Amino acid sequence: MRFSSIATAALLLQLFIISGCKKNNQPQPQQPADISKITINDFRFSEVNYSSIDIDHPTVVNGIETEPGQITIRIPRGNTGLQLTPLVSNFQKQGYSIAPQLGVKTDFLYKEQLYTITSASDPQKKINYRVTVQEEPVAGTLAITNFRFLKSMNAQLSEDISAVQIIHGNGSIGKIHVIVPADTHFGALTPVIEHNGTQVVYTQNAFDVPANSTSVYPYTGLSIDFAYPKGFYIAVKRGGEVMTYSVIVDVEKPIVFVSDYVIMSGLQSGITQTVKVGELYNRGNRPITITQIAHSDHVPYGSDLRTFVTMPSGGLLPGEKADVRTTLLEGFFDPGTYEVKASLRPGFFQEPEMQNYLQPSFFNLKVQLQ
Repeated sequence: MRFSSIATAALLLQLFIISGCKKNNQPQPQQPADISKITINDFRFSEVNYSSIDIDHPTVVNGIETEPGQITIRIPRGNTGLQLTPLVSNFQKQGYSIAPQLGVKTDFLYKEQLYTITSASDPQKKINYRVTVQEEPVAGTLAITNFRFLKSMNAQLSEDISAVQIIHGNGSIGKIHVIVPADTHFGALTPVIEHNGTQVVYTQNAFDVPANSTSVYPYTGLSIDFAYPKGFYIAVKRGGEVMTYSVIVDVEKPIVFVSDYVIMSGLQSGITQTVKVGELYNRGNRPITITQIAHSDHVPYGSDLRTFVTMPSGGLLPGEKADVRTTLLEGFFDPGTYEVKASLRPGFFQEPEMQNYLQPSFFNLKVQLQ
């Protein structure tokens, strides 16, 4: 009897141990990926060391990216050009991948490269960095070194503004890109032009040779009309050397919708129809086009509701409007409510280098079919 009790106790103990082992060996629930803590903190190349780097991290709200990050890298002008190989060490985080692949030679010439970081455990969790590379002039090379609108000289500005990009032409005209607030009056801005030459001359006639101009830009500044279609062309001189530039001043988000949330009701299902659902206009200072329309937040999930915009062949001029439309196809849309969010990315004609600094605008559409 005593032996039976001991055997029973031993058996219960063994079952307890086995049960405990099974509990300990069970996989623990995986913590949701926190993409807000995943960042790129440096970006280097195998061919050249950068002179400076500016990193703005993505904006993440409730685990969703609302604004991509921006990395601007400046390298000395040399023989490497902008065919560069990002180091693999730029991003090494277990449980996350980055695309396009690092360690592969990439063309950064006047191009913005979009790098996407994705969680391996939750592919819906991802953030983006836009990476651009600029060449600086060799030390001592004749150049415009900075171009600024100072608050003290421009009462309409709330802060000092510097050029986001200066491209030094090599056998061609260089370009200076300046981003200003959306409500800026382009017709009266006074720039400060910094350079390492002895004199700067300017013209506003696109058919003139800037170096031949006799109009000297004063050190104390001068109010200039930058409003399209006027241009501003400058030449910095030093002895027999000349370097010329075209200055482009605009806003980062030129596309504005008359209403960015539109509800269309009273439409009939079962027929193919194209309807106007809204309007957009160009609040910027240059003719614009649309380089991309992306759609997200589909309701119901995967529905075919889309928007499109027909732009003039020469671009949408400042202040002009264009219609936003959608097409409802027979057989694709049953009675019900459909929603979609459209992201429209702008571009400038003849200014591909400016593309890196333009931001998309968003349009929300809700269609109710009877």
